[in-house]
Amino acid sequence: MSKQEGLRGHLDSIYRAHGRLTPKLVVAEARPKGHPLHGIVFDRAPREAAEAWYRHRAHELIQSVRIVYQPAPGFEVRKVRAFHCVRTEANEYLYEPAEKVAGDPYAAHAALSAVSDSSAGSSGSSARNASEIRFAASRRGLNAR
Repeated sequence: MSKQEGLRGHLDSIYRAHGRLTPKLVVAEARPKGHPLHGIVFDRAPREAAEAWYRHRAHELIQSVRIVYQPAPGFEVRKVRAFHCVRTEANEYLYEPAEKVAGDPYAAHAALSAVSDSSAGSSGSSARNASEIRFAASRRGLNAR
């Protein structure tokens, strides 16, 4: 049995026991140290887990801020992210203001590379982010592909 199949089996068991599956239920079920999912869910010391949660919340905060953009009267008004994730040459990620990303072909390319790297198994948010970068860059006369 593969690791994925094993995980699926444990999650199916939680689903069958409760008639639904939520992260809160998985945490509750995995809390006992003897549960097969305990080491996966509780993979960090409490202080380290709290710090990771705070970084996650900061990430969500950064992504939640939008700017309203209308290139000219008669054009569609759009809300785009105020900050975009850009991969640096050192292979680190940071956030840059949309105006900087749209005005800098290298930053736009790096932001689109970061989006394509993260979209391998993610939802439509990566496609939406790429669309926002391309839209902002197109309004600046850039070709961000």
